[in-house]
Amino acid sequence: GQWSVWNAWSSCSKTCGQGGLQSRSRACSGDDESVSEYMCTGVALERMPCSKVMPDCPIKVVNGGWSSWSEYGPCDVICGVGTKYRTRQCNNPSPSFGGKPCSGLSEDEAPCKTVECCKFPRFVF
Repeated sequence: GQWSVWNAWSSCSKTCGQGGLQSRSRACSGDDESVSEYMCTGVALERMPCSKVMPDCPIKVVNGGWSSWSEYGPCDVICGVGTKYRTRQCNNPSPSFGGKPCSGLSEDEAPCKTVECCKFPRFVF
């Protein structure tokens, strides 16, 4: 088999930033038109880093978003009515590149009822 001439290099795989690749390919042909590329020695595809310097990608402002609420923690009293708390984080996503922090509270509370408190009779001496 024999290789065709190389196709032109492709455009860069990225339009900005670094790490983009370009590729070009060629076909292996023989007496009966196209044959397997194994019939030709060498490679059918070449890749290389992009030849032209791409502009930096624009910085994308990311506003903060809340995670899900945690489970409520235990009630803060042993008996009677108390309060239980839960939290959430501003990390879904975290604000970056000048983005706004999450609005709202990171802690939430709810009333909780435990066993009734025992009332001891007063002893009179």
